[in-house]
Amino acid sequence: MAQNVKGGYWFPDSGITASDINSALFTHLFCAFADVDSFAAFTRDVQQKNPSVVTLLSIGGGGNKSIADNIASVARQSSSRKSFIDSSFALARSNGFHGLDLDWSPQIATRRWPTWGGQLGQGFLLLSAAVHYSPHHWSNTNYPVAAMVASLDWINAMAYDFYAPEQIVLGIPFYGSAFALADANNHGYFAPFTGLAISSEGMRMYNQITTYLSLNNATTVYNSTVVSAYCYSGTTWISYDDIQTICTKVAYTKGRGLKGYFAWHVAASSSW
Repeated sequence: MAQNVKGGYWFPDSGITASDINSALFTHLFCAFADVDSFAAFTRDVQQKNPSVVTLLSIGGGGNKSIADNIASVARQSSSRKSFIDSSFALARSNGFHGLDLDWSPQIATRRWPTWGGQLGQGFLLLSAAVHYSPHHWSNTNYPVAAMVASLDWINAMAYDFYAPEQIVLGIPFYGSAFALADANNHGYFAPFTGLAISSEGMRMYNQITTYLSLNNATTVYNSTVVSAYCYSGTTWISYDDIQTICTKVAYTKGRGLKGYFAWHVAASSSW
């Protein structure tokens, strides 16, 4: 598939409807996740603004342990595995999707991909996977790279160096993390902090961060070396990707010959 990817993930509880997405800015849109039932009109809605946009139904759960456990259970038996694969493709086709996107943990992929991959690749739909890799994040468990390359059209990678660049779609976060500084006067990188800030989870969507900036007269800092931005006001410190950071990352994907980029998630920003 020669087309480059400008993708974004959407899920029903993200705060906007599928019809609110300006799909003219995307080549591919991912509907997350297949265990929810609010995706029947997704393709129709997003194609109103861009009839050529390609839609994929994402299966997995974005780190949801219960969903991951269910998939792992299904994967153990050949009969349930075949039923899952057949029903996934049938679900995608019946709802107008052009493909499937697999959001699985490396533990599931490592043990089951050699068996699943060939069967999934016979579905005659686009097939992608969202992967998250860190040398220490999953202990000694890594994705089965060779087996995945053989059956996937492309990878939505949250890391680098898995594949040739033309198979990597770089993930860009439309959110940030807020921390409470131990000392308001010490606000650089690696400054000590006492915990998360603003909310119990510390996560802020991009729209919320821009609102915080204007309401609190926060100071913003961009570091071109690490290609990252943060802002601070008093003891509140937020790390996030601002417009300059995102533009630099997009330029990187083009300069390095990557297949494209995707955003998680499109409802977090109205400044597409």
